Amino acid sequence: MLVNSSFVPLSNTDSNQVKVNVKYTLEDEKMQNQLVNAVMEVYAANGTLLRTTSIGNGFSLESDGGERALKTSLNDESLKSVSVKIMFTDLSKKFLCQMQLRKT
Repeated sequence: MLVNSSFVPLSNTDSNQVKVNVKYTLEDEKMQNQLVNAVMEVYAANGTLLRTTSIGNGFSLESDGGERALKTSLNDESLKSVSVKIMFTDLSKKFLCQMQLRKT
């Protein structure tokens, strides 16, 4: 579940920051304590992929769920809005966990 997101200009720079907070819950107990990654793809209004970012070395899934923040900066002042796609993956970022979110 998306908790909140923002697309705002950064101070003293020509960059905008995309920040998304994602809350997750576990439906499969076997996933508890598994190391996973969260990947955020950022798209321009025309659908062009601008940037892909993830959580460094991943994180361990908590049994009672949790919240993760993903953020990145874009050095294009002409961008007025973006869309993001969030995916939870294995550590290699090759296989999806059963969750995808989109926010415009």
